[in-house]
Amino acid sequence: MPIEHDDIRTGPVRPVVRLTAIEGPPDRVEMALNYAREQMGAASQTQEGWLRTIGLTSSDGRRGMIIGFWQNDEAVLESRETLAALRDRAHRAGISITDHSSYEVFFDDHVE
Repeated sequence: MPIEHDDIRTGPVRPVVRLTAIEGPPDRVEMALNYAREQMGAASQTQEGWLRTIGLTSSDGRRGMIIGFWQNDEAVLESRETLAALRDRAHRAGISITDHSSYEVFFDDHVE
């Protein structure tokens, strides 16, 4: 199979963000975010390539996002079991996972 020119990486390896969006009743969204922080966070911290995780919630509490930062695509792929556990628990709790996507970090203007 020929290699396409666009598939050849010429720049630096960029960190990858895994985004999981959830929806449901506010108490269930909060429960899912707490689970992500307590259980998944602890599991992620032991995985190679994990950088950090951020949890967000909408002002009405009906939507949330879990954003995990990873060193590269390989690290994201190796963390699939952790995500599968979140999906299973969220489904049983009546939480809808509305999106699950991965993105390369294009820039990060972090001010300390």
